[in-house]
Amino acid sequence: MAKEFEAKKFISWIKLKFQEFQGGNIRLKGTDFARYLGRPSQTVSYWLLEKITQRPDDESCNLLIEKYGFEAYDPLGLEPPFDVVLKELVSESEAFALIAAISEIRDSGINKGKSMATPEDFSKIKEIFSKHGVSFKEIIE
Repeated sequence: MAKEFEAKKFISWIKLKFQEFQGGNIRLKGTDFARYLGRPSQTVSYWLLEKITQRPDDESCNLLIEKYGFEAYDPLGLEPPFDVVLKELVSESEAFALIAAISEIRDSGINKGKSMATPEDFSKIKEIFSKHGVSFKEIIE
């Protein structure tokens, strides 16, 4: 499900990022912040003056995500990709191992078309996780 862009949320966030950028040094202006972000001064001024009503263009979104990482997705009204979310929860090497294991499980067709995994399915899934160095813990409610 796609998220909606909320201009007020973005404006609050970008103003906070500007304050953090200034770090108490009020001599740093919007033009300095724009240079830091790699965006035109007019664009950043537009954001800071609360004139934005639509999500920033793709290039701006990409630069903000590159600069601020995971935290930029929500104010931009974007869903972070699975691997980005995963890397926030576990180390990068664990995330890559888990992504590889999940991809292999998906490609193997285990549990395809079933509402519940069989004991054999669980056994195969454990083998795949183990092969990729990922520990697997069954949780049964």
